[in-house]
Amino acid sequence: MGWADETYESVVIVSPDETEVRTLAHNPLLRTFRWARDSRSVFYKTGTLPGRSGIWSVPVSGGEPRLLVRFDDPDRLSIRREFAVDNERIYFTLAEHESDVWVMDLDDEGSF
Repeated sequence: MGWADETYESVVIVSPDETEVRTLAHNPLLRTFRWARDSRSVFYKTGTLPGRSGIWSVPVSGGEPRLLVRFDDPDRLSIRREFAVDNERIYFTLAEHESDVWVMDLDDEGSF
């Protein structure tokens, strides 16, 4: 198999001569994917909504996708696309929404 494409909300693999095209996973919330180091699986990340986002794996040979990480805590979401995998772990960033609001009054001349 040659490459994977995440166009149209699917992970698709295509043979180098383009004679075989196979959809491994279809998910309308698909955001990005990574090949496993042994090229036997593809990991993909879905969504940014609590309970509807996670990291999945699917064998290149075919089969059902398997949910590995579920982001179901609204205070601990992984909203960034990037993630990494090695032979034992999945690495991803958790986000914390916070902000500071600063207010200042200006006089008619633009001074503080």
